[in-house]
Amino acid sequence: MAGIVFGVFCVVSVLCAAFTGNLAEVGNALFSGTETAVTLMLSLGGAMCLWGGLLEVLREMGALSRLERLLSPVLRLLFPDLCKGQAANDGADTGLAEITASLAANLLGVGNAATPIGLRAMAILREKRTDPAKMSNAEVLFAVLNTAPPTLLPTTLLTVRHAAGSVMPTAVLPAVWMVSLCGFGFTAVVTRALESAGEGRERK
Repeated sequence: MAGIVFGVFCVVSVLCAAFTGNLAEVGNALFSGTETAVTLMLSLGGAMCLWGGLLEVLREMGALSRLERLLSPVLRLLFPDLCKGQAANDGADTGLAEITASLAANLLGVGNAATPIGLRAMAILREKRTDPAKMSNAEVLFAVLNTAPPTLLPTTLLTVRHAAGSVMPTAVLPAVWMVSLCGFGFTAVVTRALESAGEGRERK
């Protein structure tokens, strides 16, 4: 679908340029745009490799397990079943470590680095389903929270702003903190409320 929309935009742009006599400008924009895109992708790739590698180093050092303990009050509220399962089964992989790593990556604003970690967490949660044909509450909540994660340091955004020539790339940080926290809180509350309502209907 995205390819179709993008193709329509391109066709409409070329037709408009042809009717207004601006085809030369379209050609210039095409070549300058491709150069800018390559430069931007290299900048984003470097940032993603840096933070993705840092997350793996933190995992090997055991820092993620300490971060999990630090975030345990929040995790107990969001994923009570997983926390109970981990307490009852020491050493069992409940997916909390992967969820914590994904939250850490999102806190750093490296969503691309959080993707493979999030996929591992979803695979573990899928194995623990009581009903193989139905997503568990933990799966639903984790998927929803990954669309609106809290962000402490929006690394990708800061990289893009720096590459675009921003004088103060960090000027947007207060707005990012406020919006991400509000979005995270809203999605968590609404999802948990819908889960409770669904469980109430099932009991009836």
